Amino acid sequence: MSQTTFEGIGLSSSIAEKGFALVEHDITTDEIDALISAYATFTDELPDPDLFTVHSMIKDSEHLDDLSYASDHKRQWHKYRTNHPQYAKPGGYTNRSLQIKALRFYGRDHDAIGKPVEDDPKEYYHYHPNSLVKMKAMHDEFGWGPIPPEVIALHTRFATIWRLANTAMSSTFQLLEEEHPELMSRFTRPEDLATSPLRLIFYHPGQGDILAGGHYDKSTFTMQIAESHLGLRARNPVTQEMGLVQRPAKEAAVFPGLLWDRMYPDSSLEPTWHDVINMDEVNPGLNIRGRKCARWALIWFSNSTALNIPQKADTHTIAETII
Repeated sequence: MSQTTFEGIGLSSSIAEKGFALVEHDITTDEIDALISAYATFTDELPDPDLFTVHSMIKDSEHLDDLSYASDHKRQWHKYRTNHPQYAKPGGYTNRSLQIKALRFYGRDHDAIGKPVEDDPKEYYHYHPNSLVKMKAMHDEFGWGPIPPEVIALHTRFATIWRLANTAMSSTFQLLEEEHPELMSRFTRPEDLATSPLRLIFYHPGQGDILAGGHYDKSTFTMQIAESHLGLRARNPVTQEMGLVQRPAKEAAVFPGLLWDRMYPDSSLEPTWHDVINMDEVNPGLNIRGRKCARWALIWFSNSTALNIPQKADTHTIAETII
């Protein structure tokens, strides 16, 4: 075990006392705005697939991320052709609103016990460094033609932020490893960080008071890089109360995901239960772009291929009662 530093002690103490810590990420607001603008161009200017195609691609209404790409026979290129298999969740574009709309139109909007599938009005994009390579292989396999320049431009913006987020997350793990042996040699190795996704969420207009219900993340650790509005809340491990996460633009909020407990069951740090509420207050220096966005969030999730992926039932079951 390496020598414990003041920085490492401060990081762990903050997470243990508040449920999260703040770390600098060196990503400028201009770089973030350039990404948001590039995504707004992508989602506003390029077409979605029609409802029949979306319906055909969904194998099971209870597993919306498991898609049949071979069922896409459209002549026109659409945004779901950026969607591709990855560890934990698909890379590229996912539109939950569109998927639910297609299931409802074709009468498949109930689960196995007859419960209606709930709407989830948002879309998101997962960037991985190997995403364009995977997309190109799928385009060649299914005869989908060239990848549009808007997608290439979007990935250029993503790549800059991914590299900086990877560096910030690696530095955070180096500090955590002072008290958690083998963190970077066994559980979140460089190759695990290299496959960790950067997620951009666009919440659609018309959301209710709760944008994301309480849950744990599937990750080993999560880095909430930026969000257009206040609204992220984390459960305080000491008081058990939900508290608003506030931070300057140069800092990200980091906290453990559900895999952390499997890696270090005796750790003083525990997975952070969190949610997102709908608030009108915009964070300084950040902008809304595009026609479909009421709020956005930019998040890094650290993977660990050494462990089994948690199930949704685990991530949405709270360990203790919230006060």
